[in-house]
Amino acid sequence: QASERCLGLRAMVQHKEGKSTALTSTSDLSAEAIQGIADDTVALARATAADEFAGLPDEPSAHDFPDLGTHPPADRQVSIEDRIEAAQKAEHAARD
Repeated sequence: QASERCLGLRAMVQHKEGKSTALTSTSDLSAEAIQGIADDTVALARATAADEFAGLPDEPSAHDFPDLGTHPPADRQVSIEDRIEAAQKAEHAARD
């Protein structure tokens, strides 16, 4: 829902055998909860088996993106607040 807030964290850990990752999320945005989920995410990544494909790519996988004309240039000028308002209106209309 547009009124909910949550935090997602991804940790990437380098092991001798390779890299491992973990992904967690929480809707508790208190400082204590954020510290706790950060600690838990790193611990989970450390406990996860190494994976040769884990982590960020060594080189970018795509180059020279063509402009497909799918987004009008004026769209780039829409503020975040206006985008949130439009999303909330669409969500409300879908529920009615």
